[in-house]
Amino acid sequence: MYRLDRFLVKREPLKYTLPWARVIAGDPTLVLNKDGSIQTTFRYRGPDLDSAIREQLSIMTQQLNSVFMAMETGWVMFFEAQRIPSTDYPTDSCFPDPITKIMDDERKAYFSSGDSH
Repeated sequence: MYRLDRFLVKREPLKYTLPWARVIAGDPTLVLNKDGSIQTTFRYRGPDLDSAIREQLSIMTQQLNSVFMAMETGWVMFFEAQRIPSTDYPTDSCFPDPITKIMDDERKAYFSSGDSH
Protein backbone atom coordinates (compact mmCIF):
# COMPACT_ATOMS: atom_id res chain seq x y z
CA MET A 1 0.00 0.00 0.00
CA TYR A 2 1.29 3.46 -0.87
CA ARG A 3 1.50 6.22 1.72
CA LEU A 4 -0.65 8.87 0.11
CA ASP A 5 -0.71 11.08 3.21
CA ARG A 6 2.72 12.46 2.28
CA PHE A 7 1.30 13.87 -0.93
CA LEU A 8 -1.88 15.23 0.59
CA VAL A 9 -0.11 17.52 3.08
CA LYS A 10 -0.60 21.15 2.12
CA ARG A 11 2.56 23.15 2.56
CA GLU A 12 2.71 26.91 2.96
CA PRO A 13 3.65 28.81 -0.19
CA LEU A 14 7.18 30.19 -0.37
CA LYS A 15 5.97 33.77 -0.07
CA TYR A 16 4.92 33.09 3.53
CA THR A 17 8.33 31.70 4.40
CA LEU A 18 10.45 34.52 2.95
CA PRO A 19 11.05 37.52 5.23
CA TRP A 20 10.67 40.27 2.62
CA ALA A 21 7.60 42.48 2.70
CA ARG A 22 8.33 45.21 0.14
CA VAL A 23 10.93 47.58 -1.28
CA ILE A 24 10.94 50.92 0.52
CA ALA A 25 9.69 53.68 -1.78
CA GLY A 26 12.34 56.14 -2.88
CA ASP A 27 15.29 53.85 -2.20
CA PRO A 28 15.46 50.63 -4.22
CA THR A 29 18.35 49.33 -2.10
CA LEU A 30 16.27 49.09 1.10
CA VAL A 31 13.85 46.26 1.76
CA LEU A 32 11.32 46.28 4.58
CA ASN A 33 10.94 42.84 6.13
CA LYS A 34 7.70 41.45 7.56
CA ASP A 35 8.98 41.76 11.13
CA GLY A 36 9.72 45.48 10.68
CA SER A 37 13.46 45.15 10.18
CA ILE A 38 15.23 46.79 7.26
CA GLN A 39 17.55 44.97 4.89
CA THR A 40 20.09 46.28 2.40
CA THR A 41 22.67 44.69 0.14
CA PHE A 42 26.27 45.67 -0.55
CA ARG A 43 28.48 44.55 -3.37
CA TYR A 44 32.18 44.33 -2.64
CA ARG A 45 35.05 43.16 -4.77
CA GLY A 46 38.00 42.36 -2.60
CA PRO A 47 41.62 41.59 -3.39
CA ASP A 48 42.81 38.30 -4.83
CA LEU A 49 43.32 36.20 -1.70
CA ASP A 50 44.90 33.29 -3.57
CA SER A 51 48.05 35.36 -3.98
CA ALA A 52 48.05 36.74 -0.42
CA ILE A 53 50.61 35.60 2.12
CA ARG A 54 49.56 34.06 5.42
CA GLU A 55 50.38 37.19 7.46
CA GLN A 56 48.23 39.35 5.18
CA LEU A 57 45.30 36.95 5.56
CA SER A 58 45.74 37.01 9.33
CA ILE A 59 45.69 40.81 9.44
CA MET A 60 42.58 40.98 7.26
CA THR A 61 40.83 38.40 9.46
CA GLN A 62 41.67 40.38 12.61
CA GLN A 63 40.40 43.62 11.07
CA LEU A 64 37.13 42.03 9.98
CA ASN A 65 36.69 40.45 13.41
CA SER A 66 37.21 43.85 15.06
CA VAL A 67 34.46 45.37 12.90
CA PHE A 68 32.00 42.62 13.81
CA MET A 69 32.88 42.73 17.51
CA ALA A 70 32.19 46.49 17.61
CA MET A 71 28.59 45.95 16.48
CA GLU A 72 25.85 45.94 19.06
CA THR A 73 23.21 43.21 19.26
CA GLY A 74 20.39 42.91 16.78
CA TRP A 75 22.48 42.71 13.61
CA VAL A 76 22.42 39.83 11.16
CA MET A 77 24.84 39.43 8.27
CA PHE A 78 24.60 37.07 5.35
CA PHE A 79 27.44 36.56 2.91
CA GLU A 80 27.47 35.18 -0.58
CA ALA A 81 30.56 34.65 -2.70
CA GLN A 82 30.34 34.67 -6.46
CA ARG A 83 33.53 33.51 -8.06
CA ILE A 84 34.22 33.80 -11.75
CA PRO A 85 37.36 32.08 -12.99
CA SER A 86 39.73 34.29 -14.91
CA THR A 87 40.78 33.07 -18.34
CA ASP A 88 42.96 35.98 -19.47
CA TYR A 89 46.37 37.02 -18.22
CA PRO A 90 47.10 40.78 -18.16
CA THR A 91 49.23 41.89 -21.08
CA ASP A 92 49.96 45.45 -19.99
CA SER A 93 52.58 44.52 -17.40
CA CYS A 94 55.44 46.88 -16.61
CA PHE A 95 58.32 45.74 -14.43
CA PRO A 96 61.17 47.89 -13.15
CA ASP A 97 63.84 45.21 -13.45
CA PRO A 98 64.51 41.93 -15.28
CA ILE A 99 64.12 39.77 -12.14
CA THR A 100 60.48 40.68 -11.57
CA LYS A 101 59.84 40.28 -15.31
CA ILE A 102 61.21 36.71 -15.15
CA MET A 103 59.06 36.00 -12.09
CA ASP A 104 55.96 37.21 -13.92
CA ASP A 105 56.86 35.18 -17.02
CA GLU A 106 56.97 32.04 -14.86
CA ARG A 107 53.67 32.95 -13.25
CA LYS A 108 52.15 33.58 -16.68
CA ALA A 109 53.34 30.16 -17.90
CA TYR A 110 51.78 28.51 -14.85
CA PHE A 111 48.52 30.41 -15.35
CA SER A 112 48.40 29.57 -19.05
CA SER A 113 48.91 25.87 -18.36
CA GLY A 114 45.38 25.67 -16.91
CA ASP A 115 46.43 24.03 -13.63
CA SER A 116 45.92 27.20 -11.61
CA HIS A 117 42.25 27.81 -12.34
